Amino acid sequence: MQAGEALRTEHQKKSMLLRSQEVKGEDPNVIERTRAVIKRLHSEILVSYQGVESITAAVKKARDEELYPQLMELSEG
Repeated sequence: MQAGEALRTEHQKKSMLLRSQEVKGEDPNVIERTRAVIKRLHSEILVSYQGVESITAAVKKARDEELYPQLMELSEG
């Protein structure tokens, strides 16, 4: 999860930089490059969260369909 936090932090920094660049009237090319970085970071964050959701679903399924029945079997026997 540390990688996800690092992505979020970097996204926030770049977003603040973009706002600053827009207020200062920076070169449009510089602003567009910053926007592209922000979009890439946003995509990486989404992929990271999707990965976490997939892993969580797999763990829950293993718990419910495999581990819990085994535990009940052990406690009964």
